[in-house]
Amino acid sequence: MTPTTQMTAAECVARLRELSHAITQGRETMLREFTMRVPAEPKRDADLVLATAADLLEREVARADRQQELYEECDMKYQRLQYRTEHAERELAEIRGRLEKAPRVTFRLGYAEGLFEVDSVQEEHSVPTGQRVAIVPLLPDECQTTDSPGLRK
Repeated sequence: MTPTTQMTAAECVARLRELSHAITQGRETMLREFTMRVPAEPKRDADLVLATAADLLEREVARADRQQELYEECDMKYQRLQYRTEHAERELAEIRGRLEKAPRVTFRLGYAEGLFEVDSVQEEHSVPTGQRVAIVPLLPDECQTTDSPGLRK
């Protein structure tokens, strides 16, 4: 069993502070606190406490490195998505602009239930699922003007 598994980080920090304080109290205190006991006392013996502190520090550095890697990976993905979003928004604005300038057209939608005339500005016209659809342009003399554009049967 390694010293790290026998001592919590809080216990390790507390003991490191005790050892640090012992250094300032003179030679006798320092010698007493830095002894190694037999059998070993992982929560008291300075060598084991220092080894545990090194293990904890190593683990935390590795964890911080991994978090930095994950952050950089996420940031890179975010930057790519932001670029794609901005590009898509510009493209959508361009398409909307072209659509506003496009002439209004009337055409026929044909499928099994019949033939329907649809105005190009009509927002919704649902075709039954699985139906084949044919878009048939109207001849100039077939075009009708109505007050409400949309579906006519």
